[in-house]
Amino acid sequence: MEDRHVEIYIDTLRKLSHRKAVHNIRKIIDKLHQADMANILRHLEAEDKIYIFDLIDDAVLKAQILGETEEITTSELLEGMDAEKIVDILQHMPSDELTDIVGILPEEVAQQVLSYMQEITSSEVEELLKYDKETAGGIMTPRFLALSEDTSAEEAIIEVRKAYEAETVFYIYVVDQEGHFLGVLSLRELIIAPPNARLSRIMKTDVWKVHTDMDQEQVAQLVSKYN
Repeated sequence: MEDRHVEIYIDTLRKLSHRKAVHNIRKIIDKLHQADMANILRHLEAEDKIYIFDLIDDAVLKAQILGETEEITTSELLEGMDAEKIVDILQHMPSDELTDIVGILPEEVAQQVLSYMQEITSSEVEELLKYDKETAGGIMTPRFLALSEDTSAEEAIIEVRKAYEAETVFYIYVVDQEGHFLGVLSLRELIIAPPNARLSRIMKTDVWKVHTDMDQEQVAQLVSKYN
């Protein structure tokens, strides 16, 4: 969205918030992309952004907006919100993103949020909270699709379709019978492979990896350097 349009929306929503024009505010929210909404909220006073954010009934949209906001805005939007309401939003976010949010919540609220969350999600978040948020461990996701080296390309495609719990499946990670990492292949490579080809024959083994304590800027440099 162009800056001049952003300024118009900021001014409009500020005025509508002061007037408590709920219907008009919701019409604007429905029109905007979550990234634009996040950017606009960032420029509003805390009282206005909290009021507008609270008018959003869709927890998924709230999660998408929070995923686009910076730490200060996120803190303001969640300040004073009940732990159960926070959980309603966070359960729609990838575990790495919600970990960042839990990490900025007051200790008491953070513990309540973790206790309300489903066991698997809570354990993922608690594990990720062990890592500094500026490191590879802090930005990684523990959800990915790993398949046995003996899996055929045809079988792998079926597994990709069923892998709704993995955040985004761009790569298949190939492991041995003990779960040790062996190689990786992209979805494109998987699709063009012969249906009966085993993953062990079509995977790439020359893979760059980083440790969980590596600074995220170093990770970005490696990604850029080695494409």
